[in-house]
Amino acid sequence: MLGIGRFGGIAGSFLVAELTRRNFTFGGIFTVVAVAGLISSIALLTKQAVHPQSAISDVGKTEPLGH
Repeated sequence: MLGIGRFGGIAGSFLVAELTRRNFTFGGIFTVVAVAGLISSIALLTKQAVHPQSAISDVGKTEPLGH
């Protein structure tokens, strides 16, 4: 998951640079970038609606991992 997050951070920078190169306004750039957050919010809300207890019930059942 950390690798995917890092990829998103790098890809987001390239996306903003490309949109700036294409003369998008600040509002346009923000709208394009906000779409990813909107999609992930909808996905998380849908997951919670389908499996409402899965996030809560697994909290105490895992053992800590040591390095």
